Amino acid sequence: MAQEAAIDSLTGLDLSPYDLDSDGVLDRLLFVHTGRAQEVSGRSSDIWSHFQRFIEPIIIGDHEIHHYTMASFQSGLGTILHEMLHQMGALDLYDVHDETSNSDWNGVGDWDIMASGNWNGNGRIPALPMAATLDLIGVDRTIALDPTMGVMNVNLTAMSAGGRAVTLQISPNEFVYVENRGDYGFDRNLPGSGLLVSIRDDYGKDLNRNEVNTDPDTAYLRLVEADGDDALLRGVDSGSPNDPFGLSSSFGNDGILIHDRHGRLVDWNITVQSISTDGIEVIYQPGMIRSHDILPPRSPIELLPSESIPITVEQGCNLTVDLYSTDGREVILATNPTRIEWSVQSFSGTMGYIRGTMACDDSIFQVDMDWRIVPHRIADATFEQVIPHDNPTTIVIPLDYDGDGQRSYDVSAEGPLERIVAGPSSIDLSSSDALELAIDPKGLLTPNMYAEGTLHLTSDGGDIVTIEVILYTSSNQFQGIGPIDSQADLVTILLFLLALSILPGRNQSNRSQTKIAEEDTHYSVNTPQLSQYDDLDNPQHPF
Repeated sequence: MAQEAAIDSLTGLDLSPYDLDSDGVLDRLLFVHTGRAQEVSGRSSDIWSHFQRFIEPIIIGDHEIHHYTMASFQSGLGTILHEMLHQMGALDLYDVHDETSNSDWNGVGDWDIMASGNWNGNGRIPALPMAATLDLIGVDRTIALDPTMGVMNVNLTAMSAGGRAVTLQISPNEFVYVENRGDYGFDRNLPGSGLLVSIRDDYGKDLNRNEVNTDPDTAYLRLVEADGDDALLRGVDSGSPNDPFGLSSSFGNDGILIHDRHGRLVDWNITVQSISTDGIEVIYQPGMIRSHDILPPRSPIELLPSESIPITVEQGCNLTVDLYSTDGREVILATNPTRIEWSVQSFSGTMGYIRGTMACDDSIFQVDMDWRIVPHRIADATFEQVIPHDNPTTIVIPLDYDGDGQRSYDVSAEGPLERIVAGPSSIDLSSSDALELAIDPKGLLTPNMYAEGTLHLTSDGGDIVTIEVILYTSSNQFQGIGPIDSQADLVTILLFLLALSILPGRNQSNRSQTKIAEEDTHYSVNTPQLSQYDDLDNPQHPF
C-alpha cells in the first residue's frame, strides 16, 4: 500500500528539494491518512502509526526511497514527530518487547518523545528528545567534560531554550548525560523540571534493529532518578517531579551513586549549586587522575561453578585488592591470568556481590560486582530449515552449551516468525537438549516464501540467548527425481542435464523467493499480513 502510494503520488515530481544531503536518497517520506489510528481506536482494521523500511528501495527518477512514516491526522503531533524521528535514526526508548525480560519497566518514560513523552499534553505538546537521542540523530547539543581540567563550574541553559548538555565517559561503552530540562516550550508538559541525568550504554546494541531498551539491566538509555526510588526501572510510573536533581543535590561518587556496568564507582561528583531562569549552575569535582585502568567483567557476572572472575589490567599494573563476598566466602586474588577466586567451590543457584577496592598503585577503584552461579550457558546461534507451507511441524534447533545441569527459560519470538510459532512459551533445558519448537503456518504461508525472526530464551536469572531463525517453505514446483532403475535411465538423465548446460542462462531474479516481510506494503486477501508494526512500536506503549 505504501509503495503504491509513493509511486502514484511522487512519479513525475522533482524530488531534489527533499534530498537534503544530495546523495540521491529521499530523506523523509510521511503519509498522513484521514482514518483513525489503531493505537487510538484499538480496531484491527485501522492502521497502526509506524515507521518502516521498504523491502527494496523505490526508484523514482534519479532518487531512491528507502523508508517511510505513516500516521493519522488524529494521531497527534507527538506520534507523527516520533515516527519521523525514526527516519532520522532515533530509537524507541520505552520498554521494547518486555516479554523477553523478567523486568517490567518504563524506559525513560515521559522525558523523551521516543518513549512515552510523545503523549505529553494529550499528544499535542510532546517532550523534546533527550540529549542522547539528539546525539544519535546527529544534532550537536552536547559538550564532553574533560576530567583533566580540574574543578569546573558549568551553567546549563534549558534544552528547550537552545541549551547544551554535558557528557562524561565512564567505561569503554558508557556515557553519562547531564541536561537542564525546563518547564517551557515543548518541555512544559514534562513530569517536572531540573537537572536530568541519564546513562547511555552502547555495549552489544544493534542500533539497526531498534530493540535496544529490552531490559533495564542492559538498557541503551536509562534515567538516574534523583529520588532514588527507581520507579521508572520498576515500572511504577512514567516519570515524576522528583526524577530531576534539584538545588544542593549531588550524584556521582557521593549523593546518588553511579556505578558503571563493570561495577566500578565513578571517581567524580556533580552538585547543583543554583537554579534560576538563566539556567542551572553545577560544580564538577573530578577525582584523581588514574594512571592505570582495571576492568572487571560486566555485571551481572554469570559464572559456572568451577569458574573465577577474570580481571583485565594494563601492563605494568601491580594489582592489589581489598574485597569481600556477601555470601561470606573469602575472596582471593590469583594471577596468570589475573582473576578473582573464592576460597570455597561455588554451587549452582547461588548469587551475591563482591565489594571493596581494587588498585593499581595509585589508581584506586571502588567496586560493587553482581555475580551469579549458573549450571550452564547457551551460545547465541543462527538456524535455517525448510518447512511445509500447509501443515504444522516441529523444528529442532541444536544448542551449544557450556556447562552441565538444568535451567528454566521463557521462549519468545519476534518479527514475522512470531506469527507462526505455536510454542512452547517456557521450557527446561539441560546440556544435552535441543530446542523443539512447534510451527503452525495458520494459512499464512505459500510455497517459495520464507519467514525470519528472532527467538529469545530468557533464563530464570534474566539472561537472554538470541537465535536468529529463517524458515523456508518448500516448493511445489519441483518434486524431485524418482528412483533410477536402470542404466538407460541414468544415460537419459545425463543427456538431459547436458542439454540444459548449453541453453541460454535465465535471470536469477526470476527464481527469487518471496519474503514474509515486516515491511508489508499491500493488503490483498491472498497475501499473508505479517507486518509487525508492534515490533517497532509496542502497542502497550503506543505513540
